[in-house]
Amino acid sequence: MRVFFTATREQKERLMKIFGCKDRIVRGALANDASHGGSDLAKRIRKAAREIGCQPQVVADEMECVFTTEGIMHQMFPNGAKLEMDMATGDGRVIFRGRTVLRHEDTKVSQIRKLQDYAKGL
Repeated sequence: MRVFFTATREQKERLMKIFGCKDRIVRGALANDASHGGSDLAKRIRKAAREIGCQPQVVADEMECVFTTEGIMHQMFPNGAKLEMDMATGDGRVIFRGRTVLRHEDTKVSQIRKLQDYAKGL
């Protein structure tokens, strides 16, 4: 997941004036890039950007999740992997290329993230 801010030219100029920095620094902070996004100044610029009305944008992978009437959750991942969870028994399995590659019995809600990470990593 990646977060960045959209800002008008006027908002960028206002941020440059507030923090006394160049356009490149403000653009890097708003883009949350590796070279400028992690600094203390960048964090303050993003906080000020929110306050003056700049809009945060989130870029995330799309993962469809379907719950059936039989109590099965199907989650499909961009790489073709699929996570199936039986909501009644807690049994979960990761399917990749038509084969079950991981089974997990009596899965707790807190453990679902690990199964999702495994499926994403295939």
